[in-house]
Amino acid sequence: MKRLKYLILLTLLILGQSYMVAQTKSHDFTLSLGYGYRLASKTNEHFTNQFEDSKYFSKTKHGLTLDFDYEYRYSKTFGFGFKASAFNSYSALGDTLGSKDDLYIFYFGPSAKYDFYLDNKSNFYIRGSIGYISLRNSITEAAPPSIPPNPMASSTDSRTYSGSSLGYGLDIGYNYRLNDFLSLDFNTGILGGTVSKLKYGEDEFKLDNNENLFRLHIGFGAKISL
Repeated sequence: MKRLKYLILLTLLILGQSYMVAQTKSHDFTLSLGYGYRLASKTNEHFTNQFEDSKYFSKTKHGLTLDFDYEYRYSKTFGFGFKASAFNSYSALGDTLGSKDDLYIFYFGPSAKYDFYLDNKSNFYIRGSIGYISLRNSITEAAPPSIPPNPMASSTDSRTYSGSSLGYGLDIGYNYRLNDFLSLDFNTGILGGTVSKLKYGEDEFKLDNNENLFRLHIGFGAKISL
Protein backbone atom coordinates (compact mmCIF):
# COMPACT_ATOMS: atom_id res chain seq x y z
CA MET A 1 0.00 0.00 0.00
CA LYS A 2 2.97 2.35 0.52
CA ARG A 3 3.85 2.09 -3.18
CA LEU A 4 0.29 3.08 -4.07
CA LYS A 5 0.54 6.09 -1.76
CA TYR A 6 3.76 7.25 -3.40
CA LEU A 7 2.30 6.69 -6.88
CA ILE A 8 -0.70 8.88 -6.07
CA LEU A 9 1.52 11.62 -4.62
CA LEU A 10 3.64 11.54 -7.80
CA THR A 11 0.52 11.68 -9.97
CA LEU A 12 -0.82 14.70 -8.08
CA LEU A 13 2.57 16.45 -8.31
CA ILE A 14 2.89 15.90 -12.06
CA LEU A 15 -0.65 17.08 -12.70
CA GLY A 16 -0.07 20.08 -10.45
CA GLN A 17 2.83 21.17 -12.59
CA SER A 18 0.75 20.83 -15.75
CA TYR A 19 -2.23 23.07 -15.06
CA MET A 20 -0.43 26.09 -16.59
CA VAL A 21 -1.10 24.69 -20.08
CA ALA A 22 -4.78 25.68 -19.72
CA GLN A 23 -6.63 25.99 -23.04
CA THR A 24 -10.12 24.54 -22.58
CA LYS A 25 -11.94 25.02 -19.28
CA SER A 26 -15.03 23.14 -18.09
CA HIS A 27 -16.70 21.61 -15.04
CA ASP A 28 -17.16 17.82 -14.98
CA PHE A 29 -19.58 16.05 -12.60
CA THR A 30 -19.55 12.23 -12.47
CA LEU A 31 -21.91 10.00 -10.48
CA SER A 32 -21.48 6.22 -10.50
CA LEU A 33 -22.93 3.21 -8.72
CA GLY A 34 -21.01 -0.02 -8.37
CA TYR A 35 -19.68 -2.97 -6.41
CA GLY A 36 -16.86 -3.00 -3.87
CA TYR A 37 -14.77 -5.81 -2.39
CA ARG A 38 -12.73 -5.17 0.75
CA LEU A 39 -9.18 -6.53 0.78
CA ALA A 40 -8.89 -7.11 4.54
CA SER A 41 -7.73 -10.62 5.49
CA LYS A 42 -9.03 -10.26 9.08
CA THR A 43 -11.00 -7.83 11.21
CA ASN A 44 -10.42 -6.18 14.57
CA GLU A 45 -11.36 -7.78 17.89
CA HIS A 46 -14.29 -5.41 18.60
CA PHE A 47 -16.28 -6.50 15.54
CA THR A 48 -17.15 -9.72 17.34
CA ASN A 49 -19.61 -11.19 14.83
CA GLN A 50 -16.93 -11.03 12.12
CA PHE A 51 -14.00 -11.82 14.41
CA GLU A 52 -15.53 -15.06 15.66
CA ASP A 53 -16.89 -16.34 12.33
CA SER A 54 -14.57 -16.26 9.30
CA LYS A 55 -17.32 -17.24 6.85
CA TYR A 56 -19.51 -14.42 8.08
CA PHE A 57 -16.55 -12.03 7.89
CA SER A 58 -16.10 -12.96 4.21
CA LYS A 59 -19.70 -11.94 3.53
CA THR A 60 -19.18 -8.50 5.03
CA LYS A 61 -16.35 -7.79 2.56
CA HIS A 62 -18.88 -7.36 -0.29
CA GLY A 63 -20.90 -4.17 -0.67
CA LEU A 64 -22.37 -1.43 -2.85
CA THR A 65 -20.45 1.73 -3.73
CA LEU A 66 -21.63 5.22 -4.64
CA ASP A 67 -19.09 7.69 -6.03
CA PHE A 68 -19.27 11.37 -6.90
CA ASP A 69 -16.39 13.14 -8.64
CA TYR A 70 -15.98 16.77 -9.61
CA GLU A 71 -13.16 18.19 -11.75
CA TYR A 72 -12.44 21.67 -12.98
CA ARG A 73 -10.69 21.09 -16.26
CA TYR A 74 -7.82 23.50 -16.90
CA SER A 75 -7.23 21.95 -20.32
CA LYS A 76 -8.53 19.14 -22.48
CA THR A 77 -6.44 16.57 -20.59
CA PHE A 78 -5.96 17.89 -17.02
CA GLY A 79 -8.44 18.46 -14.23
CA PHE A 80 -8.49 19.08 -10.45
CA GLY A 81 -11.33 18.70 -8.00
CA PHE A 82 -12.55 16.35 -5.29
CA LYS A 83 -13.82 12.81 -4.81
CA ALA A 84 -16.53 11.51 -2.47
CA SER A 85 -17.10 7.77 -2.15
CA ALA A 86 -19.35 5.61 0.04
CA PHE A 87 -19.32 1.85 0.67
CA ASN A 88 -22.04 -0.05 2.51
CA SER A 89 -22.21 -3.70 3.55
CA TYR A 90 -25.15 -5.14 5.47
CA SER A 91 -24.89 -8.73 6.69
CA ALA A 92 -26.81 -10.92 9.13
CA LEU A 93 -25.95 -14.23 10.74
CA GLY A 94 -28.56 -16.68 9.52
CA ASP A 95 -28.09 -19.18 12.36
CA THR A 96 -28.03 -16.56 15.15
CA LEU A 97 -31.28 -14.66 15.58
CA GLY A 98 -30.73 -10.89 15.62
CA SER A 99 -26.96 -10.83 14.93
CA LYS A 100 -25.95 -8.43 12.15
CA ASP A 101 -23.41 -5.84 10.96
CA ASP A 102 -24.22 -2.60 9.13
CA LEU A 103 -20.83 -1.37 7.90
CA TYR A 104 -20.41 2.05 6.28
CA ILE A 105 -17.18 3.58 4.92
CA PHE A 106 -17.01 7.16 3.61
CA TYR A 107 -14.15 8.92 1.81
CA PHE A 108 -13.65 12.56 0.81
CA GLY A 109 -10.57 14.27 -0.59
CA PRO A 110 -9.01 16.40 -3.34
CA SER A 111 -8.27 14.70 -6.64
CA ALA A 112 -6.41 15.13 -9.91
CA LYS A 113 -7.30 13.56 -13.25
CA TYR A 114 -5.56 13.02 -16.58
CA ASP A 115 -7.40 12.01 -19.80
CA PHE A 116 -6.01 9.94 -22.69
CA TYR A 117 -8.15 10.56 -25.79
CA LEU A 118 -8.78 7.79 -28.32
CA ASP A 119 -10.98 9.90 -30.63
CA ASN A 120 -13.52 12.72 -30.32
CA LYS A 121 -16.04 10.43 -28.57
CA SER A 122 -14.03 8.24 -26.19
CA ASN A 123 -11.14 8.47 -23.75
CA PHE A 124 -9.45 6.64 -20.91
CA TYR A 125 -8.48 8.44 -17.71
CA ILE A 126 -6.53 8.04 -14.49
CA ARG A 127 -7.50 9.81 -11.26
CA GLY A 128 -5.58 10.02 -7.99
CA SER A 129 -6.91 11.24 -4.64
CA ILE A 130 -5.70 11.66 -1.04
CA GLY A 131 -8.02 12.67 1.79
CA TYR A 132 -10.11 11.63 4.80
CA ILE A 133 -11.70 8.19 5.26
CA SER A 134 -14.07 7.16 8.05
CA LEU A 135 -15.62 3.92 9.25
CA ARG A 136 -18.85 3.22 11.12
CA ASN A 137 -20.10 -0.24 12.04
CA SER A 138 -23.39 -0.83 13.86
CA ILE A 139 -23.22 -4.29 15.44
CA THR A 140 -26.11 -6.28 16.85
CA GLU A 141 -25.34 -9.49 18.75
CA ALA A 142 -27.66 -12.12 20.15
CA ALA A 143 -27.44 -11.72 23.93
CA PRO A 144 -26.79 -14.88 25.99
CA PRO A 145 -29.88 -16.21 27.79
CA SER A 146 -30.29 -14.97 31.35
CA ILE A 147 -30.18 -17.40 34.29
CA PRO A 148 -32.81 -17.71 35.59
CA PRO A 149 -34.75 -16.87 32.39
CA ASN A 150 -36.06 -13.30 32.35
CA PRO A 151 -38.79 -12.64 29.76
CA MET A 152 -38.18 -8.89 30.11
CA ALA A 153 -34.49 -9.13 29.22
CA SER A 154 -33.39 -7.96 25.78
CA SER A 155 -32.51 -10.74 23.33
CA THR A 156 -29.91 -8.59 21.52
CA ASP A 157 -26.99 -6.31 22.34
CA SER A 158 -26.31 -3.37 19.97
CA ARG A 159 -23.41 -0.92 19.75
CA THR A 160 -21.83 1.35 17.11
CA TYR A 161 -18.10 1.82 16.56
CA SER A 162 -16.44 4.56 14.50
CA GLY A 163 -12.94 5.45 13.35
CA SER A 164 -11.05 7.52 10.78
CA SER A 165 -7.66 7.92 9.12
CA LEU A 166 -5.83 9.17 6.05
CA GLY A 167 -7.21 7.61 2.89
CA TYR A 168 -6.03 7.48 -0.71
CA GLY A 169 -6.96 5.80 -3.95
CA LEU A 170 -6.42 5.47 -7.67
CA ASP A 171 -9.08 5.10 -10.40
CA ILE A 172 -8.82 4.04 -14.02
CA GLY A 173 -11.84 4.69 -16.22
CA TYR A 174 -13.35 5.01 -19.66
CA ASN A 175 -15.75 7.68 -20.95
CA TYR A 176 -17.94 7.45 -24.03
CA ARG A 177 -19.41 10.80 -25.04
CA LEU A 178 -23.07 10.82 -26.11
CA ASN A 179 -23.12 14.57 -26.80
CA ASP A 180 -21.31 17.75 -25.71
CA PHE A 181 -22.75 17.52 -22.20
CA LEU A 182 -23.32 13.85 -21.35
CA SER A 183 -20.94 10.86 -21.29
CA LEU A 184 -21.19 7.29 -20.04
CA ASP A 185 -18.57 6.38 -17.45
CA PHE A 186 -17.01 3.00 -16.62
CA ASN A 187 -14.43 2.87 -13.83
CA THR A 188 -12.41 0.57 -11.59
CA GLY A 189 -9.81 1.19 -8.92
CA ILE A 190 -8.61 0.86 -5.35
CA LEU A 191 -9.43 3.09 -2.37
CA GLY A 192 -8.87 2.84 1.36
CA GLY A 193 -6.89 3.49 4.50
CA THR A 194 -6.01 1.83 7.82
CA VAL A 195 -7.77 2.56 11.12
CA SER A 196 -5.77 1.92 14.30
CA LYS A 197 -8.32 3.26 16.84
CA LEU A 198 -12.06 2.93 17.30
CA LYS A 199 -14.54 5.01 19.27
CA TYR A 200 -17.60 3.72 21.09
CA GLY A 201 -19.49 6.60 22.67
CA GLU A 202 -16.95 8.54 24.75
CA ASP A 203 -14.51 5.62 24.88
CA GLU A 204 -11.62 5.10 22.46
CA PHE A 205 -9.81 1.80 21.87
CA LYS A 206 -6.41 1.15 20.31
CA LEU A 207 -6.79 -1.94 18.16
CA ASP A 208 -4.69 -5.09 18.39
CA ASN A 209 -5.61 -5.76 14.75
CA ASN A 210 -5.84 -2.58 12.65
CA GLU A 211 -8.94 -2.35 10.47
CA ASN A 212 -7.97 -2.44 6.80
CA LEU A 213 -10.43 -0.32 4.76
CA PHE A 214 -8.87 -0.83 1.34
CA ARG A 215 -11.24 -2.08 -1.33
CA LEU A 216 -11.35 -2.81 -5.03
CA HIS A 217 -14.33 -1.38 -6.86
CA ILE A 218 -15.97 -1.30 -10.26
CA GLY A 219 -18.67 1.17 -11.23
CA PHE A 220 -20.90 2.48 -13.98
CA GLY A 221 -22.40 5.94 -14.22
CA ALA A 222 -22.65 9.18 -16.13
CA LYS A 223 -20.59 12.37 -16.52
CA ILE A 224 -22.02 15.83 -17.17
CA SER A 225 -19.72 18.53 -18.60
CA LEU A 226 -20.62 22.21 -18.35
